[in-house]
Parts: sequence; C-alpha cells; structure tokens
Amino acid sequence: TTVNNNNDEDDKSDKVANKALQSMRNCCKMCVAAVLADVIATFADNEKRSSLFGPLASLHWTDYVDIFDSLSVLVFAGGIWHITRLYWANFSNPEKYMDKNTLLDLFRTKAWVWGIVTLSHCFLSISAAVALPTHGSKGLLRSAVSGRVTSSELCAGVVGVLVMGGIAVGGACERTAEAEIRTYREKHGIIEETTTVKKLSRLRKAGYNAYRNQALCAGSFGVMALLDLAKWIVTFDGDFIGHLFGISDVMTPFIIGSLLFTLNRALLRGAIAEIVASERTNMAGGDNNGNNAGGSGDEDIYQDLFIAQAGFYDKGAETLKNFAIFGMLPCIAGAVVPYVSMAAKWISPSLFAKATMAFGA
Repeated sequence: TTVNNNNDEDDKSDKVANKALQSMRNCCKMCVAAVLADVIATFADNEKRSSLFGPLASLHWTDYVDIFDSLSVLVFAGGIWHITRLYWANFSNPEKYMDKNTLLDLFRTKAWVWGIVTLSHCFLSISAAVALPTHGSKGLLRSAVSGRVTSSELCAGVVGVLVMGGIAVGGACERTAEAEIRTYREKHGIIEETTTVKKLSRLRKAGYNAYRNQALCAGSFGVMALLDLAKWIVTFDGDFIGHLFGISDVMTPFIIGSLLFTLNRALLRGAIAEIVASERTNMAGGDNNGNNAGGSGDEDIYQDLFIAQAGFYDKGAETLKNFAIFGMLPCIAGAVVPYVSMAAKWISPSLFAKATMAFGA
C-alpha cells in the first residue's frame, strides 16, 4: 500500500511538473507571436512605417523604449526556453538533483532574463509617466490634472520611486533569503556556519541573484500597474459603461504581478532546496542521487514551485495571445474591408450606396 501511495504521489508530481514546463514553453511561443504581430502592425501603419524608414524618418525616445521592450520580450522567450531545456534534461530522472554547473547555468539565465525585463519595465514606466498629463487633458478630470503636474515632474517622481523601491526590494530580499535559509537548515537538521547574502558561495549567490531580479521585476509590474490605473482614471470621459470595459486591461498587470510574487517566493524555497542538496551531494562524494543529498521532505517545495510557474506562465501566455490577436485585427480589417465592399456593391448596389452615404466612402 505504501509503495502504491508513493507511486501515485510521483505520478501526480510528474503531471504538475510537466504542466509547468508546457506552460513555460507555451508562454515563449506567445512571446514570439506577440512581437511578430507588433512588427506586422507597425509595417501596416503608413505613418509608423514612414517614421521608421521614410525619407524624413525620425524616432522619438519613446520609440526606442518600445523597440527595447520588444527585444526584451524575445530575450525573455529565449531565456525561458533555455531554462525549460535544462529542466527537461534533468526531469528524465526525478530523483537526480541538478549538478553544480547546470544549476549555475539555470540561475544565471534566470537572473539576466528577469534583469532585462525589469529594465524594460522601468523604461516603460517612465514613458507612461511622461504621457500621463497628455492623457489627462482629454478626460473629465482635465481641470484637476492640467497645469497641476508636468511630465518632467512625473518622470522625476517615477524615477525616484523606481530607485528607492529597488533599494527597498533588495534589502527585503536579503532578509527574506537569510530567514528562509535558516528555516530550511532547522527543518532538515543541517548544521553549518551562519552566512549572510554578502558571503554566499558562487552557486548560492547565483541563486540569490535570480531570486532578487525576479522580485525586482514583480515590483516593476506593480509600478506599471499603478500607472495604468492612473491613466484609466484620468482618461474617464463620462462614458461609464465604455470605461468599465477597460478595467480588465488595468487589472491584468496587478494579477500578473501578484502571480510573479507568488512564483518568486516559491523560487527562493526551491533554489535553497536544490542548492543545499547539490552541495551536500558533492561534499559526500555521492552519485548525485537525492538519497545521499538528504533532501527528503522537499516534495512540497517543488510542488509549490511548479504550481506557481504554471499559474504565472499561463496568465502571461493568455495576455500575450490577446495582445497579438487585437494587434492584428486592424491589419486584417484593412485587408478584408475592400473585398467586403466590392461584394456588397455587386450584390446590392442600392444598399451599398446607402451604406456609403451613412458611413462615408
């Protein structure tokens, strides 16, 4: 009976892990699709195409921000795809812990991927802050917005929030990581010299950098979400029903940020478990098997990590898919409408004439 229960638990863990990895790969595909849709929409827009490649081509600094954002999405997709390959290679034997070099590769990839995405979010936040007074001048709250605060003041404020927030998040990450390491040692009865984040080994430092950069990215999602909410408020033009339809776009960054925060906590615990297991295996001169590592009881940690990964990457893939679809709709409509007009004119010339008079040629 015990053996059957263990097999059932293993099958359940395998399914959760497979679901997480499939979600990560699906998110990577949606990243590429979203960027391609954005590129196609840009080339389909004559004004945008002329600003990029025309004889009087000139790019505003916000255009460079958008370009960097698209590149960061591709970098994110490539990095996460590489991470899934590392997981799949190790997943063939669930009892086998990752070796030190694989873990270093995994953590370093996560660190620079989340670092680049965070940097892109910072630029996007500054761009959104600069544009906020312009949006506010068109809504019912324009009297409260116009003249009260300038774009440069908002820009300086957001930069200050990003810098101070980054310092605060970094300090909180150090305290949380040290506390989680102590908790893990006490749980498993591991006796080792107490270390701070500043004195971590190379492997542990790489794991901490991945955790910290992901936490900074979660914070940047929060800043972007607040700016989107501010834009939604100041652009209110009196149409309650129409304005409420846009609330889903405002709530999406909040949801993704909260899912990333949950994933971040799970990543920290999973990284500690994997690093300690790897280090103790090497110290024992074992065969890199979990039994020598003394990592029993960590199943819940990995289960939480895989569940958090599936939740975050599923939501990310859904958001990117919607972005790609709605980004392509104007292009599709522009290509289809002329043929629909021709068909309508051929089927019913009088109806076509009335429609032209009503809606314009």
